[in-house]
Parts: sequence; structure tokens; C-alpha cells
Amino acid sequence: MEDNQKFINGTWYDEQYDAKDSLYSIHYIQNNQPLWAKQMNQHCVDLTIAYTGISPDAKILDLGSGVGYYMNSWQHRGFDVCGIEISRIAVEASHQPKMICGSVQDMSCFKDKQFDLVYSAALFEHIDQSIVSEVFKECCRVGEVQVHLISQEKGSDISHININSAEEWAWKFYSLTTEHKIILIPNLLEMGHPFIIIYPEEKELPYQLHRYVKNYDKEGIIIMDRKLYQQKERGDIDEETL
Repeated sequence: MEDNQKFINGTWYDEQYDAKDSLYSIHYIQNNQPLWAKQMNQHCVDLTIAYTGISPDAKILDLGSGVGYYMNSWQHRGFDVCGIEISRIAVEASHQPKMICGSVQDMSCFKDKQFDLVYSAALFEHIDQSIVSEVFKECCRVGEVQVHLISQEKGSDISHININSAEEWAWKFYSLTTEHKIILIPNLLEMGHPFIIIYPEEKELPYQLHRYVKNYDKEGIIIMDRKLYQQKERGDIDEETL
């Protein structure tokens, strides 16, 4: 954990956004978002809207907002969205009045169930394993439904400190709650970012998800099941069974 402290406290990100020759600065501070990236972000947001069936007046929390690109996509569809980002420099560069500087490890600035949807894209691979449980529990506290897109590739970004398969992430989240359904859509995007949807156990899945669940063999959807989880914990099944 000591080696990753600079990622946990955010100092590494401020250094990268501030360094003129770093990729973070070049891509996010010095240049505008390219069209292909805008379209990809909008596609992810639109799929989230479709899968969760959230209403147009839903309140959204965007985690690890960076310079606000995904916030822009939510706003483009008319949603009320807040953001939280650990880098002060990124927050200032975003020009987003509803983005605050803070850590997703402690979101005490937000009330319980303040948001209808908690959303993250390319966040959890940056979260040190030692604090994943805290971050997940905070997400569950502040929001009703969650959708997380998680990169499964380390690439050249050294801040990708927690790389797991889509199934490993889904089972990790499932192990941390008894109050939520976990729906994994592992191969939705060509870029390989799985959708992990976390839905309150007592609520019926929206029609949009039911449609895909009925065809889960075809669509590649996995719904985490408590009995299946217990079998996995006992070692009765392995990942290839899923």
C-alpha cells in the first residue's frame, strides 16, 4: 500500500496534470477531447440509461470525473449530474460547478441515497486493493443504483494498480454486499470495458434488463446468484463455469 499512497491521496494525478510533457496534461489539459472519445463516452452513457431505465429527472453522481468528460455526456442528455475528482488541477480545468475535489474513499459530503445512480468509467482499476471495500460501501451508501465500467488492461498507465477480469470484479463486489443484485455484461464494448450494474435486491429489474437477462446466453450477461457465489467460495466451481 505504501508504494500506492501517491495514487490513494491523489498527488500523482496532480503531478501528471501539471507536467506539460505528461500524457494526462497533453490529452486532458492542453487539448480538447477528440470527437471519437466524445462519441464513445456518449455511447456508454446512453447504454447506461437504456439498461437501468433511469428517469430523466434522476440525479447522477460521476466518480473519478477527471476534467468532466462523462459529466458533459450526462448533461448532453439533460441529466442533473454531480462529480467528484481527487485531482485539484483536473477539477479546476473542468469548469464544472457541480464537481468537487475529494476522494471516493470518503464521500461524507454527500447524504445517504442522495443519488439515483452512481456511475464510474475507468475508476476502479485506479483504486488500491486495500480500499476497494471502503469505496464500494460509500458508493452503495450515496446511491440507489450503480454502473461501473472497468478497464481490464494495464497498458502503459502506471496508475492502473488494480487489474482484474470482469468476473473477478463482479464477484468482488458481490462479496461485499447482501443487499444488491450484481449484473455483469462483460463484452459490451469492443474496447473490452465490462458493464457491472449493481441494483438493490428488493427492487425489480427494469424491463430493459429483463429483456437481456432472458437471452443472457446470447448476450453474455451473468447475474450473480447467492447460491452460485457460495459454491464458488467452497471451490465447487471455477471461473470457466461462469
